[in-house]
Amino acid sequence: MPGVKGMKQKPALYSARQKMWTTIRIKRRFDIRDLLITVPGAKADNARKLLNLLEKEGYITAIGGYVTGRGGNYKGYRLVKDAGPECPVKSPSVPARKKEGREERHHAARGSHRAAAAHY
Repeated sequence: MPGVKGMKQKPALYSARQKMWTTIRIKRRFDIRDLLITVPGAKADNARKLLNLLEKEGYITAIGGYVTGRGGNYKGYRLVKDAGPECPVKSPSVPARKKEGREERHHAARGSHRAAAAHY
């Protein structure tokens, strides 16, 4: 059923991201391997994107002690803000990502000029 125009769509209950969010809420301290093991069919790229979004929005934070470049060593995370059973961050749609990319380039070009003008 398509619903009414402008009506919010319910998130998919059984999507990989929703399952990963459930794992995060249960474990509280985790790494990417935990998400890939507990969610059948989850892709590492999708898990990394979700972790980046959650960290950017302040739902999780990285745990210290991680050294990049060592084999078998994974960055650990800790849940900081539990937003409930529904995954709090959504991947933007393709048109929204393209629009955001255009706006960032546009603002970056204008912003540097304005910042330079403010110093004079």
